Amino acid sequence: MTMMDNQEKKEDKTAGAAKFWCDYCSGNHLETDLFLWSICQHKMSRECAHALIMRQLNEKKLPSCMINNCQNVLQETEACLLLDDDELALLVSISMQWVMMPFQSSRANGGGRDVMSSNQIMMGNNMQNAATANNGNNNKVTTIVIIIIIIIIIMVYYFQWEQRIADTTATPAIHRYQAMASNLLGIDFNDIADDTLDLGRGGGGGAGSDDYVLSNKNRPHGNGNDNDPDCKESE
Repeated sequence: MTMMDNQEKKEDKTAGAAKFWCDYCSGNHLETDLFLWSICQHKMSRECAHALIMRQLNEKKLPSCMINNCQNVLQETEACLLLDDDELALLVSISMQWVMMPFQSSRANGGGRDVMSSNQIMMGNNMQNAATANNGNNNKVTTIVIIIIIIIIIMVYYFQWEQRIADTTATPAIHRYQAMASNLLGIDFNDIADDTLDLGRGGGGGAGSDDYVLSNKNRPHGNGNDNDPDCKESE
């Protein structure tokens, strides 16, 4: 099959398809290739519109329709239909430059200083808002994460403080006071308590038993009665 046959088949497939007249290149194009400027309603093919917009961006101009010199500025929705991410970034950069400073007119019929139209200003503001929207969302997420981390740190310190309070209150008060007194006076109250218990028992041949025997010897016999049998036995 020759190249001529392929061309004829393509023409046969598109012969019945709807077409439109491109106001830019003055040629017929399929309706599926239509790009319609939303403000001025001029019709262009996508290829013609993309080529026109990129040429204006390379010249550091805001993209606009050039049919009959109407110069209606490209809208956001229109830009998203035609441009890729890198081209959109270039459009945002040029739009910001036009918003922030005056510019010299590049129109063919005149010179001097021009004033931006409301459409140009609106487009620049919209582009700026779109560029800063993602930064705003990222800042919100970062702030939320920082707040959560701070709350976690506060909760950890709070629970540690509660645990220290619980450990302190678990010890009886008398033990805490006894420990404080021992540290101040240098006295071991536990040893004193053990000695007191041994004296109270009074047995085992220790000091307590000796004191007990001596006290019995020195005790008056029979309450002063010599005839008391207990006294005689002890003598």
